[in-house]
Amino acid sequence: MRDRDLGGAIAEAQKKIAEMVSLPEGARLDWVGEFALFGISVMNGILVLSQFNRLVRNGMERTQAILQAGTLQIRPVLMTCVIAGVGLLPAALSTGIGSQVQKPPAIVVVSGMTLAPVLILLVLPSLIALFQHRTADMRQLPAEARPAE
Repeated sequence: MRDRDLGGAIAEAQKKIAEMVSLPEGARLDWVGEFALFGISVMNGILVLSQFNRLVRNGMERTQAILQAGTLQIRPVLMTCVIAGVGLLPAALSTGIGSQVQKPPAIVVVSGMTLAPVLILLVLPSLIALFQHRTADMRQLPAEARPAE
């Protein structure tokens, strides 16, 4: 997907999916809004996960780091989701000329951005707690942050 425009990448993806997946009669796939929603959600998830990793690396206990990461990243996550949702709300509600093209992907992004903060700030930390077993490497901590022996 490098060294080309987004339209070319989407066209190639559509071609490959059409070759591999047979849809039932009357069904179709739409391709714009999902990419935007996915990109925003992944970016926000990376913010939370990298904050968690930074806190654990600095010596914080895992459970506390999960809670603290959510607390520290709530504002950036909410701001990103609100701005994307509000910014595309006029397109999602439009009925004028051209709305048949812009409305479906805008609806996907607006509706997805209402659910994304819940997933990113509640479900993602739960998944981190279940699957991430990272602990601080005591050798990398400054002497004052190491537990007494």
